[in-house]
Amino acid sequence: MHQCTDLRDKTGKLIFEDDILRVTGSLDTSGYGVVEYLQAGCQFFVNGYLDYPSPYHPRRKGEFHQPLQEWLCTEVIGNIYENPELLEEK
Repeated sequence: MHQCTDLRDKTGKLIFEDDILRVTGSLDTSGYGVVEYLQAGCQFFVNGYLDYPSPYHPRRKGEFHQPLQEWLCTEVIGNIYENPELLEEK
């Protein structure tokens, strides 16, 4: 079952668990990832990859796992069920 985050992306679309997002953060960070619910912290996270590794980001190889509400801008580009190809490595 997909939980609604009660947050909306930049186009006004509601964001749900298992959605694939294009995200933009501070310090020129951007990337894409999947919305996941972390039950231990009762919080939604985006688990994904940065477009390019940022010297400001603590994780290597551009990977990130960051709370959803910390991203400055989000856009739903699909979900893991209807658009699995969006998660394939290029």
